[in-house]
Amino acid sequence: RRDDEVVPAFLGVDAGALLDGFGCQVEVVEQAGGHELDAATVVAVRSWLASLGAPPRRVSLGLPVDRVAAAGEFRTAGAIADLAASWARLGFAAAYVTDHPAPDDRWVAGGGHHALEPTVALAAAATATSTLRLHTNVYVLGYRNPFLAAKALTSLDVLSGGRLLLGVAAGYLRTEFEALEVPYAGRGALLEDHLRRLLSIMSGETQTVGSRTVTPEPRPVQRPHPPVWMGGNTAAARRRAVEFAA
Repeated sequence: RRDDEVVPAFLGVDAGALLDGFGCQVEVVEQAGGHELDAATVVAVRSWLASLGAPPRRVSLGLPVDRVAAAGEFRTAGAIADLAASWARLGFAAAYVTDHPAPDDRWVAGGGHHALEPTVALAAAATATSTLRLHTNVYVLGYRNPFLAAKALTSLDVLSGGRLLLGVAAGYLRTEFEALEVPYAGRGALLEDHLRRLLSIMSGETQTVGSRTVTPEPRPVQRPHPPVWMGGNTAAARRRAVEFAA
């Protein structure tokens, strides 16, 4: 490590690994705090974003909520808020988080990860800035009852002043479905069914439950509902992206 190649701790082990791949000797140190930005860094990142072309590109940058072992640096509300404020200052449009409520040990050992609960982590991020969009990348709807998902996601949109970007997908980790007692087969159809119900609830449509009705409250700030981003790399995912963009 040369003095002019010190990697700020908040960049995490991924940046260290990237630099190591280019032949740099990297030392990564976990420390509490250390999320401050200097003026030169802000100028450099904003210049890079501007260089992406016109119209200006809006980039979503991940919050390291998967680094659950790095308690002092990443796994506190203060750390998430610090990083979210930094993302906004650097000019990023959104911060995203991942979703893994029950990853199995074998998958984690092979490069997978745990993560904080998405809406809770994004709520912490929301307190630090009034402009940064809050992006679920992605939220596996099949894991959750649509009413519970709608309540959590709507609450986040309301408390953040309408900044939720709702990224959803069918999911892929079979053992996670098994742990949550959700059928793995047919998960694509389950996503579509849950998403239709979720958007209906968020739009304020009266829901029939048995012999009674439910009128959803509160409504999201974004009407009729937050924008939906469809995750996936299959033909079915592309079809859903078109269908639910309409």
